[in-house]
Amino acid sequence: MVGDLSVGDPAKPLTKGARACLAAISKGATQLARTAHAQLDGCLVRALKNAAKEKSLAMSAVGCRSGLDPIDPKAMVTKVRASALAKIAKQCSGLGPLDIGAPCDPTATTIAQTTACAFASHTMRVEKMVAAEFNDACPLLTAVGLARVYPDVCSGH
Repeated sequence: MVGDLSVGDPAKPLTKGARACLAAISKGATQLARTAHAQLDGCLVRALKNAAKEKSLAMSAVGCRSGLDPIDPKAMVTKVRASALAKIAKQCSGLGPLDIGAPCDPTATTIAQTTACAFASHTMRVEKMVAAEFNDACPLLTAVGLARVYPDVCSGH
């Protein structure tokens, strides 16, 4: 067990392909987390600046959504996620969770489920960090229409 990730049977070494797959999942989750953190921070700083100048949060909402809206294919987090998923699909072709030590979700039956678990785990931690960094993160994200997309910002730290 490494953190909250199971590494499977330590007596069975991972193949070169399995190591490449695992690295792709790890790198993709890390890139997504970094991007989400930067975009959330930028969104909240923008909202705070606009609030301090007594400007409408509608201006902030447009900027926040352009970086953070997972439904918008042009949003930064969506682009990073899509790129990571493509790389993972390429590196993990023909492999299953057990081939890579069944990390994150030992009940996963597909690499897509393992990847989704890793991405969700990283994103949740970013949301918790943002909640700790910004006292008003939840009301600000609510005001710009993104609190439901990033619920762990509002669940405390």
